[in-house]
Amino acid sequence: MKISDSDQRLLSKLFVSEEKLWQQESEDLKGVPSEPVLSETPLKTTDSWKSVKFLYFQNTDLSIRWIIPAQVKEALFLHLYNGNTWKAKLGRGLVKSLYQMRGQQLVADGSFWLYYQNEAPLASRFETKQYAIFTGTVGPNRKVIAFAKTERGEEHFYKIPLNEKSAELVKNEHQVLKNLNHHAFEILTFPKSVEKANALSLSNGRQSGMWSSNDFSMLHLQALAEMYEGRVHFQFLSESRFWDELEQLLEAISPSMQLPESFRMKELLIDLREQLLSQEYLLPCSMAHGDFTPWNMYRNQSQLYCYDWELSMAEAPLLFDLFHFVMQTEVLVHHADYGKISQMLHALSQNSAVLRMCQIYEIDFQLHFRCYLLYQISYYLNLYLEQGELHQQAHWLLKIWEEALREENLSTKELWENDRMVFIRNFFPRISNKAYAVLKAAGQSVSEFPSTADIDMVIDPSEFKSIKSLVERDPTIKKCQQRKFPHLIQLFLYFEDESFLQLDFILHFQRKSITFLSAREVLQTARTATDGVKYADVAQDWAYIYGFYTLNGADIPVHYQNWFNSLLSTQRQYINRYFQNNFNCRPEPENAPQYIAVLNRKQPIWKRIPAAFRYLAYLFKSLFRQPVLWISFSGVDGAGKSTIIEEVAGQLRKKYRQKVVVRRHRPSILPILSRWSLGKRKSREKVLSQLPREGKNQSFWVSVIRFSYYYLDYLLGQWWVWLKAVLSREIVLYDRYYFDFMSDPKRSNLVGIETLAQWGHRWLRLPQLNFFLYAPAEVILQRKQELSRETIEALTANYKQTFDYLGKSDPKHQYLCLSNISREDSVEQIMQQIIKKL
Repeated sequence: MKISDSDQRLLSKLFVSEEKLWQQESEDLKGVPSEPVLSETPLKTTDSWKSVKFLYFQNTDLSIRWIIPAQVKEALFLHLYNGNTWKAKLGRGLVKSLYQMRGQQLVADGSFWLYYQNEAPLASRFETKQYAIFTGTVGPNRKVIAFAKTERGEEHFYKIPLNEKSAELVKNEHQVLKNLNHHAFEILTFPKSVEKANALSLSNGRQSGMWSSNDFSMLHLQALAEMYEGRVHFQFLSESRFWDELEQLLEAISPSMQLPESFRMKELLIDLREQLLSQEYLLPCSMAHGDFTPWNMYRNQSQLYCYDWELSMAEAPLLFDLFHFVMQTEVLVHHADYGKISQMLHALSQNSAVLRMCQIYEIDFQLHFRCYLLYQISYYLNLYLEQGELHQQAHWLLKIWEEALREENLSTKELWENDRMVFIRNFFPRISNKAYAVLKAAGQSVSEFPSTADIDMVIDPSEFKSIKSLVERDPTIKKCQQRKFPHLIQLFLYFEDESFLQLDFILHFQRKSITFLSAREVLQTARTATDGVKYADVAQDWAYIYGFYTLNGADIPVHYQNWFNSLLSTQRQYINRYFQNNFNCRPEPENAPQYIAVLNRKQPIWKRIPAAFRYLAYLFKSLFRQPVLWISFSGVDGAGKSTIIEEVAGQLRKKYRQKVVVRRHRPSILPILSRWSLGKRKSREKVLSQLPREGKNQSFWVSVIRFSYYYLDYLLGQWWVWLKAVLSREIVLYDRYYFDFMSDPKRSNLVGIETLAQWGHRWLRLPQLNFFLYAPAEVILQRKQELSRETIEALTANYKQTFDYLGKSDPKHQYLCLSNISREDSVEQIMQQIIKKL
C-alpha cells in the first residue's frame, strides 16, 4: 500500500531531519551520501550501506499511526495506546498473540526501509533498537511520541516536537514535571523528565498491576485534592492570570466558513464572558493537569499515575480537571448528549466529598464549570480553525460544547428559547459566499419575519447540496425534512426547542410549464442589505410576488399590497417600467390576462414541452409516494376530540405550514343511508337533531347490511382520500374512524357486528397515528351530559381493549391512549408524535 505524501514528509522529517523526497524503486544507492535514505521498497546498495525495515499500522483514514522496526519481537507500540474498552482489550490481546507467534507481518498494514551508513538515526537517540513510534495527532500541536526499551529493561517515552507550538508544549511539560518532583505526593505519581537532543525523555512510572478506568472515582478526587494542597490562592476573576489567558484566546478566535459553527460559538462565548464579568467573583485557583482524562493516566487501589502534562496550567479554577475528565470521557467514549453530561455533573456536585471540597475552598460549582467551558472551548476552537480538516471526534465535541454554552449562558437564555431566530441570524453569514437572493421580504429583514413565515430564496441549483450540508450540521436542528418539486426544494427544520422554519429554495421560476422570471437575472442583480443578507432587486421581487399569485389564480395578500403602496414613488415608477418593458403592462390585478398572454407569447408551446413533461413526471411519481400523514382521533363523546383536533390542525397549518384536511368518521364518498329515503335536506336535519347512540335499530341482519354499506364506503373511499392526499400532500385528520365499529357500534345504529368489524379492519388502509382520548367519567360529564357514567366507563374500557388489540396485531401503525384532562399537555404529546412522522 502506497504511503501518502503527507506521511512521507512526516517520516522524512523524523528520520532525515528534513522533508526530503523518498528514493524511487528504480534507483540504486551508490557512493557516500550525507544523510539517510527512505524507500517503500528494498533497494540495491553497496556494502557500506546498512538498512532497517519498519512496519507501520494505519488509522481508519489510512494515515500512519504507529511505526516499529520489523526485527522487534514485542508489540511495543501497545505502550502508546491507552484504550480500556472491551474492544480495545480484545484487540490488544489479539496483537500480542500474533506477535508471540511471529505474525507481526500479518498485523501490520505496510512497511518501508531506512538506509544509512553510520548510525541508525532514532536508535542512536533512544540508545536502543527496541522502540515503537506514535506519529501523533494531526494539528498545530502535533508531536511524535516514542516508546523505547533498553537491553537492561529500562523503559522510556520520548516526545519529539514537530513545530514551534509543540516545542513550547513539550517545554512546558518538562518545567511542570521538574516542579512537581520537588514535592512529595502519596496518591499522585508522574514521570521524571530529561531534555535530550530536541526531545523530552520521560520515565515510565506505571507500576505493575495498574489499570486504566473511564470512571471518575474517589481516588481521582483525592489526587486533585493533593495537587491543590498548599497551592490554592484567591483572585478576583477579572484580575486573574487565568482570565487574561482566556481573553487572549477569545480575542484570537477568527471564525471561518471552513468551520461554520465557529461564528455562533464565538458569539456564545462572548455572551457568557459578559455574563460572568457582570459580577465580581472571587475565584479559588490552583494548578491543573489540563488534559486529565482516562487515556492519560493509570491507577491502582491507592495511587494515580498521570502523564502527558504538556497542557498543564499554573493557575486554573479549582475542579477544572474534574470537568475535563467528565466532558471528554462522556463525549469521546460514551457518546453522551449534553443532557446526560449535565445530569452526571449535577450528581457529582452533590457528592459528599465534592461538597466538602467546595466548602473548604469556597467553590461555586456552576461558576467554575462555566469558566472551564470558556477556556476549553476558546482554546480548541482556535486550534480547530487553524487545523482545517477535522476528525470525527472534534465534531462530536463541537456539538456538545455548543449545547453546553447555550444551556449555561444565562444572559441569552430568553433569546435561545427560540432556536429558529438563532438559526436565521447565523445561517446567512454562513452562506455569504453563495449565490442566493431572498424573496418576498416586503421591506423587512429576515430577522423580522413573523414566527410562522417561511423564507423564500432563489439559489443556483449547484449550490443546494453544500447549503443543505451547512443546515444539517446545525446542532439545534432535531430533524430536517426535504421535499422536492420540479422547480423548488423545500427544507422543513424542526428545532430542539420545538420551533420550526420552512426554507423554500427556488431553482426555476415556473408555474407548471410557464417560466415567469429569470433566476439567473435575479441572482445577478441581488443586493446585500445592511443586515448582511442578499435580497432580490425590488422590481424583480414584485415580479415574483405578482407572478406567483396571478398564475395560481389567487389575490395578492393585503400586506404585500400595502408594502407596494408604501414604496417611494421613484421605486414604484421603477417597478412599473420593469413590468412595461418585460410584460407590456402595469402590475395591477386587472392586467392579469394581458400578463399571462405575454408570458405565453414569449414561450411558444414547443418551448414549454420539456417543462410540461417534467411536471407530468412529477405528478406521476407522486402517485407512488406515501401520503404525508393520516391521523385518527377516537373517544367517547365529551372526551375533547374536537377541541384537540382543532388545535392540532391549527398548529400544523400555521406553525408547520402543512396542508390539513379534517374528515368526519368515514371517507363519505357514499352518502349517509337516510339520504336515500329522506332526501339531502331532511337527512341532514335528522343528523343534527339526533344525539349519538339514540338509533332504534335492534336487528343483527339490518346491522350487517348497514355495516356492509359503511364498509364499502371505507373500502372505496380510502383510495380517493389517498389519491387526494398524495397529489395535494395533505395531512388527513379523522375525527373518529373505523375503530368506532369495533368499540361503539351503537353510535352508528348497529348491533352485534364487533367481530365482523374486527375481521374487516385488516383490509383497510389504516392511519399511521391513532389516538384514543379519554378522561374520567366525572370530567366528561362536566363537559357533556349525553352519556351516563356507566356508559362512559364501559365505552372507555372497550376502546382501550380495541387499541390494545390493534397495537399488538398491527405493529406498523401506532395506537396510543392519552388521558385528555389538560388540553395543553395532550396537544404537546400529540404534536411530538406527529413531528416524528413528518
